[in-house]
Amino acid sequence: MLKANNPPAQPKLKNKHLFFLILGGALLFYLLTLAPSVLWGDDAFFQYSAYAGERQPTGNNHWLWFVTAQLFTKLPIGTVAYRVNLVSAIAAALTVAMMFLAALEIGLRRDAAVVTAVSLAVAHTFWTHAVRAEVYTLFTFFMAVQLWLWLRWRVDDTRPFYAAMGLWGILFWTHQMTVLLFPAFFLLLWLRRGWLSRRQWGISLIWLAFGGVVFFTILTLEIAQPASVSTFQAMRLYLTYAGDTDFSQAMLDFSTQLILRDVALWLGFLGLQFVGIGGILGIIGVTAVWWKRPSAAWAAITVLYITSVLFAISYRVNDRFAFYLPSYVAFVLFIGAGWQWLTENWLKRKPRLRIVLLAGILLIPLFTYYAISDTMSALDINPLGVRDLPGREPNWFFLWPAKTGYLGADTYGRTAFAAVPPNGALLADHTPYETLRYLQQVEGVRPDVNLIKVQVGADITPVLDALPPDTAVCLADNNSNYYNLAQLTEWELQPVPPIYCLRPK
Repeated sequence: MLKANNPPAQPKLKNKHLFFLILGGALLFYLLTLAPSVLWGDDAFFQYSAYAGERQPTGNNHWLWFVTAQLFTKLPIGTVAYRVNLVSAIAAALTVAMMFLAALEIGLRRDAAVVTAVSLAVAHTFWTHAVRAEVYTLFTFFMAVQLWLWLRWRVDDTRPFYAAMGLWGILFWTHQMTVLLFPAFFLLLWLRRGWLSRRQWGISLIWLAFGGVVFFTILTLEIAQPASVSTFQAMRLYLTYAGDTDFSQAMLDFSTQLILRDVALWLGFLGLQFVGIGGILGIIGVTAVWWKRPSAAWAAITVLYITSVLFAISYRVNDRFAFYLPSYVAFVLFIGAGWQWLTENWLKRKPRLRIVLLAGILLIPLFTYYAISDTMSALDINPLGVRDLPGREPNWFFLWPAKTGYLGADTYGRTAFAAVPPNGALLADHTPYETLRYLQQVEGVRPDVNLIKVQVGADITPVLDALPPDTAVCLADNNSNYYNLAQLTEWELQPVPPIYCLRPK
């Protein structure tokens, strides 16, 4: 049943209607829950950088996202920050719609393809990044397009395969996680090697070369030339660096001592994405696909999921949860397969129960995310161990994906600037600094304030010594985990909410 890669005969017009209905529904959902203004940390960094046109010659240079976001900053709607957030919402909606098409191409019925799309739309991490300024949903959109091309490829139609070969060059400039698709693609090529003649192999290599030219041209212009490094060094900067930080040591860091914790996190994250019905359908789908020998397409999707999980498990960074995203894009196809098996074997003549289950797939995650956030906040429990900032209660900000009407960062930044004496200095670590920089540089708030970025835990006394005498100095926060307060022996902190100003003892 699930082995075949040929989609069942279905009226194409209805598929088109459903595609646009899913696209419109997902876009409306994300627009209703989209952050309206500036956010914190990396989000604010991207919001500012898109406006200023600043791209770093390292892995932070997600070129296609920056070019797209820069265009969106010109839109006559909302704040600049909102326009940048809008990129994520539109790209996420396109991802959801493309996964509907990909599900059809792998052989799922229309209703199973709808379940595939809906499951991804409300997945916690995906929804979270669909309503804020991040680069991931543009990557997942092009990833979904790539998967659709793989699955649309037929022995008598190689055009999708040629397009997939040419797309690699652009896909790489959405995110470095593109490399996670390689093992699955190579497996698909091997299993379908008999589908291509020598002539077709030659044409495909031409398309691959075209994609390579695109990639290396951008690499040269965006990284090699600005950083004055070789092409090889530029590749290393792009793949392993973010700003001045080398993350290569954090990659593929498997640990036998942490394996139980890592597996628990993987299963916990997976369960959070597909709460209840979705998760059960995913397990059923994996079983149904692999009960008999799967098609080449299903084998490739399985390898994609495993590759993505292994990378995320072994990538030891604070925001590791985001790097599971490619695995979720693959997993929703198994959810669709589970729905198809269940409805064909148990629910064939129970349309009302199908509707109830579909509603559950959509609504149970939403209620669960809200309930978890509300409960943890009410009990004053911080399960993520995330830093608390004025206007950023950890549970509501991180566990509840929706950012409808969220102005916490905006309010904090404006209030913080208002608390700084005229021509004073405000020292801030990355998370509040990026918010403050956006407000100052983009919206013109308190240009007289000398905003200074300090590294976490660094000695700030040299910064104080370098300032002109009698300069009023304030800190964006008094968290000793981020500011080396022990070095300030000649100063005391005076609260001037929401910041802290230094006064001589």
